[in-house]
Amino acid sequence: MHKLIINKLGPIGHCELECSRFMTLTGFQASGKSTIAKVIYYFRTIKEDIAELAKTQALKNVPVNGLKNEFQQKYGNELKKDLENYLREKFMRTFGSSWGMAGEMYIEYHFTQTCIIRVSLKNDEKYGAPNYIWIT
Repeated sequence: MHKLIINKLGPIGHCELECSRFMTLTGFQASGKSTIAKVIYYFRTIKEDIAELAKTQALKNVPVNGLKNEFQQKYGNELKKDLENYLREKFMRTFGSSWGMAGEMYIEYHFTQTCIIRVSLKNDEKYGAPNYIWIT
């Protein structure tokens, strides 16, 4: 079963829950139900995002015979970078600007015990923006 952790996002202070295929969220108005639903959507659609980016990249780049390992290394790194950039943009489309969010904000999704994606904020002048969206 998948596990979701949300820390300081919207009205949610901290939340950890097991995600099943079908879930019902109930609660008072503005208590975080939509935020939880958006986070689940954000993470559950990542597989499709990876497949689409890989397909687009494969169609743009045709490997040269004899350079398979270099090709895989180069374009594998590009896929990772493209995915990180896409997930940053997807985060902003889903949740809005990160500038007003708490610096301790993070969302984390455990697909398995060893496959975990975490989105957090990082204040670092290297990235030229407060609350830079960091994907690990």
